[in-house]
Amino acid sequence: MVNGGFYSEENTHLGLFVSNFEVISKFSQSATRNGFLWIDSSDNVKIGADFPSTIPRLGLQSGPLLKLNREPLALAIKNDEPKRRIVAGVALDNNLIFLVFYRDSAEYEGPMLEKLPEIIDLFKKQTGIDIVDAVNLDGGSASVFVSNYDSLRELTIVGSYFCAK
Repeated sequence: MVNGGFYSEENTHLGLFVSNFEVISKFSQSATRNGFLWIDSSDNVKIGADFPSTIPRLGLQSGPLLKLNREPLALAIKNDEPKRRIVAGVALDNNLIFLVFYRDSAEYEGPMLEKLPEIIDLFKKQTGIDIVDAVNLDGGSASVFVSNYDSLRELTIVGSYFCAK
């Protein structure tokens, strides 16, 4: 289980959110939340700057985009802080992969947001897994990761989750 996209203090999704082909929250213009992650009716996973013309089975708006078509994107983030980061990526084999970056000594701290494209390339060098497209999901205290091997708990409200068996 890992957190989804950004969520407001008023307990609403920030930007587009689609669940089971139903639009729960509409698109909102944002320079930071400039990316979309969606899974269509055939279970094809996509991450991009444009949302598909048909409503997918699942979709969300988040950001910033970190990588498109295997190219890391240059980021200039104002007020960037070293926080735990959750990234959704599409691997070369079209599988959805979640990456979690944090400090061992302080689990709510991690890399600067603008460093994530470079860190994703380091991930490829260390693992051989080629991330084609990637987008940042909500991070810091509103991030969570739970697996059979490790878990990182949230400190504040998390508005949506990805769950896998």
